[in-house]
Amino acid sequence: MKLTFHSNKDKEIANLKMQLESSRLSVMHLSKIEIPEWYSYNNCNSREETYSWKGKIVQEIIDVAQEETSENIYGQKIYYGRAICPLCGDWPNNEHGYTMPEGLLRHLEGIGNVLQCVVMENLFGMARDCWNEKFRQKEIENILIDRKNNDQRLKSETLILVAPGYPPELFDDRYELGSTKNQKQHLNRLIWAEKRLKDLGFSIQVLNNIKSFTKEYDEFVVFADPRRKGLIGFDVYKKPLLKKIINGKHASTKFIGEFDIRDAWKHDLISKFEQRVKNLHI
Repeated sequence: MKLTFHSNKDKEIANLKMQLESSRLSVMHLSKIEIPEWYSYNNCNSREETYSWKGKIVQEIIDVAQEETSENIYGQKIYYGRAICPLCGDWPNNEHGYTMPEGLLRHLEGIGNVLQCVVMENLFGMARDCWNEKFRQKEIENILIDRKNNDQRLKSETLILVAPGYPPELFDDRYELGSTKNQKQHLNRLIWAEKRLKDLGFSIQVLNNIKSFTKEYDEFVVFADPRRKGLIGFDVYKKPLLKKIINGKHASTKFIGEFDIRDAWKHDLISKFEQRVKNLHI
């Protein structure tokens, strides 16, 4: 099949991709061993499957690695618990190979400051390019759908202002909603939280679909966040609360500290709340 290029730039990019793939294959052929499932990354049909494939390949290489040994003057074997990389033949300076299995795993995956195995680097590079080409378009479409749905939710659902000078957030962002049962739990949670906050002396402000829960003191304001699972969080900010946008950024208000009140607590809530405010050394 003859390739059709829309511009010289497309042709140049295609040539560079072919050169890169050729270079990667050349490096792969330098490997001291070959894993039969190396090129099975083409069979992955989701990002989740790619993680499993990668872990399986790494484990197979670790399984075939040979632990380094030597003999003492009595002919007895000394085991070092280390192995040279079975792919590239690399090992750390002044060591008898990489520690097994953690050190070798870090070398194969390029974790931390460990130099990654050049064979695995090229294999993973080919796999990554394949997966991006296979999944990226669908992922972009899902992102656009999520953004559209999120924009619609921001206009219709309850939003909570949890900090001064910042955009309000969806109440149920921290919950896995979607079913009618979960939506009912969401509503019940909000009603319950509002009652508890009123009991603690909080004011509830409503503007369109935006709610905020605040308790004012002479020098600071406490903002409540009822979205947190199993508790209500409280963030304390120093007055005045700056809400203007300066140079495209929200003007910062001094954050003093945070604390929480657990849902399970039932006794002396007001004294517990006030004690936690005092503990911030305002």
